[in-house]
Amino acid sequence: MQVKIVKRIVQICMLGLVFFPFAAWGLENGDFESGETGWYKNMKCPGNQSVYPGVSVQSNSTLFPAVDNTSTKTAVYYGRVGYDCKETDAYLKQTITIPSDATSLKFYYKVSQPPLSLGLTSTSFKVKLMEAETSNPVAELFTLTNSTVVDWKQPDQEINVSSYAGQTYDFYFQFSVTGTTNYQEAFFLLDNISFVTGPSDPVPGNINGDTENKVDLADAILSLQILAGVDTGTATIVKENDADANGVIGLENPIYILQKVAGLRTEG
Repeated sequence: MQVKIVKRIVQICMLGLVFFPFAAWGLENGDFESGETGWYKNMKCPGNQSVYPGVSVQSNSTLFPAVDNTSTKTAVYYGRVGYDCKETDAYLKQTITIPSDATSLKFYYKVSQPPLSLGLTSTSFKVKLMEAETSNPVAELFTLTNSTVVDWKQPDQEINVSSYAGQTYDFYFQFSVTGTTNYQEAFFLLDNISFVTGPSDPVPGNINGDTENKVDLADAILSLQILAGVDTGTATIVKENDADANGVIGLENPIYILQKVAGLRTEG
């Protein structure tokens, strides 16, 4: 009798694991160097799912270039008109607990697609938070539609997640492509997803967001590059650390930083 009771308890526990999976603290394998480990992939699109369309992790190649020289793999959504894929059909997902000291979300993305005039109707890439147990929408953190991004880049605006810190959600990256002319293709590349953590108060001048909160010449150079419109590549840019706390990297930033480096400013 006792053995049967124990077996039944084990069965109930296993059911619990199936329907209520453990949430990872923070994000697992956000750089995809471990392939699809940690990610749930959905690609219930029409057509040959072993080839297209859908989501996969690909090794560095001419077609799927790595985000930087330390990366060997990247996540790719391959959409092909004629096998139209809705947002609910193609996505990557993790159930995570956002770190309690998380301030923002960062990631790099790249989009390759022909002009809409050639047969594409729409393309979409979205980052969402959903309730872990009900899948009810919580927040749409980022949306990109009908856009081509030639080089790897980060979102133009900071994605603030401080109000969700310490809470558990389903974390979605959703993709879609539709069109009128078959075989037109679109590729969305995604890599180096992470949460920025650190002090809740901004550090004026620490534009590159280094973890030691230093204000140095590297920040001044980065500020000048931004002002000059120079491509900063994959450099981290923390806009909330601008000198006058308006979220805009203006001319006052390199001036402020150089004054700090020269010892002309001892306080903020």
